[in-house]
Formats: sequence, C-alpha cells, structure tokens
Amino acid sequence: MGRTVRGGNRNHTPNVRPVQKVELSEKNTRQRLIAVIVLLVIASGAFMYALNGLMSNDSGWTNIEASSSAEIHCGDDFIFQYYVGAAGVNATAEKKALTLLYTDSIVKAYKMFSMDESFEGITNVYDLNRHPNETMVVDDALYHAFELIAETGNRAIYLAPVYTEYDNLFFCNDDSETVNYDAYQNGEVAAYFSEVAAYSNDPSDVNVELLGGNQVKLSVSDDYLAFAEKNFISDFIDFSWMKNAFITDYVADVMIENGYTLGSLTSYDGFTRNLDLTSAITKLNAGPDASGTAEENADYSFNIYDRQGNIIYPAGVMHYNGAESIVSLHNYPMSDKEKYHYYEFKSGDIRTRYADTADGLCKSAVNNMAAYADDISCAELILKVSSVYIADMMDTEAVKNLAENGIQTIFGENSVLYYTDPELELTDLYDKDGVHYTSELLE
Repeated sequence: MGRTVRGGNRNHTPNVRPVQKVELSEKNTRQRLIAVIVLLVIASGAFMYALNGLMSNDSGWTNIEASSSAEIHCGDDFIFQYYVGAAGVNATAEKKALTLLYTDSIVKAYKMFSMDESFEGITNVYDLNRHPNETMVVDDALYHAFELIAETGNRAIYLAPVYTEYDNLFFCNDDSETVNYDAYQNGEVAAYFSEVAAYSNDPSDVNVELLGGNQVKLSVSDDYLAFAEKNFISDFIDFSWMKNAFITDYVADVMIENGYTLGSLTSYDGFTRNLDLTSAITKLNAGPDASGTAEENADYSFNIYDRQGNIIYPAGVMHYNGAESIVSLHNYPMSDKEKYHYYEFKSGDIRTRYADTADGLCKSAVNNMAAYADDISCAELILKVSSVYIADMMDTEAVKNLAENGIQTIFGENSVLYYTDPELELTDLYDKDGVHYTSELLE
C-alpha cells in the first residue's frame, strides 16, 4: 500500500516536475512512499514569488548554496532563495557576497549543534554531553538557544536517550527488528522511556545552567549519571528534530544583521524563515498602484498538505507578505531525505521523532499542522506549539490560546482545513477525485 500525492494547482510551486513514483531500495521497502521531487521544497515551506516583470538577466530569484570548497556543513539540509540585484545592486557581486556569508554561517551552525564530534575553537552539543557538570563557554547563538529553552520551559532536548532509541528504530529494515526499540510493542522499552522522561523533566536531575557571559554547565545528578552508566547512555541533551529550527534562525539572523533581507531560508524538514522585514518585494511588485486583492498583493505563498490514510493531498495554499516564521509538522516522511526520521510498518502505522516529554512515546494530534508568526523565531514557534501537536488528539482551545499570543495555526481533519487567523487568505482548496476540502475559522 503506497502513499500517493494527489495533484493540485502546481502554479504555486517553482521548479515543479511531474509526479513520479520512486521505487525504493529493498533496504527501505517499508517506506512504500510516492516520493515527489517538489516535496523537498514543499515539506519545509515552498514559496511562490510574483515577480511581475522584475526579472532580468542579472537580477531576480536565485538559490544561494554553500561553496563547494567549504569544510563540513549542513547546507544540503536547506534551500536559501534570494532576490539578487534589487534596487540597482550588482547581482553578481551580491550573490558572491551572499555565498561567502552563507557558507560561513552554515559551517558554523553545523559545528555548534553537532552531536557527533568536537571541533577546534568551538564548544558544541557533543562537548557538553562529554563534559557533564563542567562549566564551558559556548557561542552566543548556542547560549541563546538554551536561554529560549529555559524561558519556554520546554524539556524536549533532555529526552536524548529516547531519541537514540528512535534512531535505532528508524534504521530497522523489517518489522521483525522493531520490537527491540518500539515502546508501543515492548513494555520494557516503554518502561525505559518512562524512566528517562522522569529524569528529563526534573531540572535537579538534568539541566543546562546558564551562568552568564556565555558560560553554561550541563548539570547531571549522581543518580542520573549512575542510571546512564547502567544503560550505556552517553548523551543527555539532543536538539533532535528541532535542530534545524535553531539553525534556520541562526543563519537567518546572520543574513539580517548583514543587511540581506530579500530572501527566505527553508529546511527540508519543515522550518522556514522569510527575511523580508519591510515587505520590499510586495512594494516592488505593487509599483505605484497597490490596489488589488490580498492574493494579488501577497508575494509569498505556502502550500498546505494533509494526509488521509495513505494519500497526501495538496489541501490548500496560504498567502502572505513580508517576514514570517513558519513550521510544518507532519507525521510521515514527505521526501527521501526524511526516510530515517520515521518508520512505517507494513500495517501502515508510523513511528515518528515527535516524542512526548511526559512519557517518551511518539504522538501526533493530527497528520499535518502548520504554525506561523511574524514576530518570533522558528525555534520559539516550535518550542511553544510542540506540546499542542505532540498529543493524542487536537486541543482546539490550546490552538486558540496560541492565536491569542500571536501564533497562528492551520491543520487538517476530515477534509477540513481549520485555521485561526481571521485575515488569512487561503486558496486552491483541493477538489478532485471525489475529495472536497473546505476551510473553517476557529473562533
């Protein structure tokens, strides 16, 4: 039983190829997905740009990529699109400068958040895990990440040992192998997750202490250290599925600080930062006449997808203009890059990385949920909305509370797209093959 992506109005997505069914290798036959190349962009927030004749041989939208000569980095996880040559700036020189800056920032981001190895001249997550109860100096960005986690009270990064077991599960080749790692099948695994969750939720057992001056200490109790030794645990913190939200913010902030705001950065797993702080593209497109519909004057769009059973539908398109942070949460792989972030059983059941901090069990209230805001970062968004998504069912009152605090959401259930933003322009609702999507404002 494969997963299918239904067709929609593809004009909203750049560089679209026709839908292709990809035969996965024997090693990964469990995925049984219809992989669509465009989803590499759509899953993490694809944009449509209404250029209205602004394009020329030199200026226009282009992909900025990390230099091929750069050292190890995570640039392959991102798409950085930028409008070069605006307002008479030399497009070639601007792209060169952007490439240098992007390369430096994506290399540094990889090193900061790496859990796999240490790097000279920087203290990263790997180093903190190897030196519990020691005071260490980290970069401004990593210190800020820990500050944000402390402010929101989100304890997800402390589930590191649980994420390790999920990674083992996702690399299984057959359902018969999964019982050793799947808490839903194995009571011993569930009990282990529960024990880890108890430690992870208690700051007296594990906590990143902020000591000022970029000094931090990963404080771990003697009891938890003993438990870790007994269970071969080497990592106490792990940004896991949230990591790219923090990296997206770091790189985006570097661009903004250096005056580059006519672009957007998108990760393959669902995190997007639009940098257009002054809605400059909207103003350029509008010219002297800013009349027209909201859709005509909005220069960016975001594709909303929804899974029903084994079919992924392009359920609708949201339009907006200017800077925005967007996160797209989905409980299934939307591209081949995500195949090791999930495990799909022959039955169609799927395990994800979205672990509940209460018990370590993976959960999702709905199949797809998008959240967005124009005044907070991707990381802050995900830290605040994750508890709503990682749940047994959708809590609409919690969703409304998010809206009251400036965080808007869109999610699908039973062919209805529910949304919280009364000013949202939502178009292209799917209506084919007997499937009819409607939209409803949550009030």
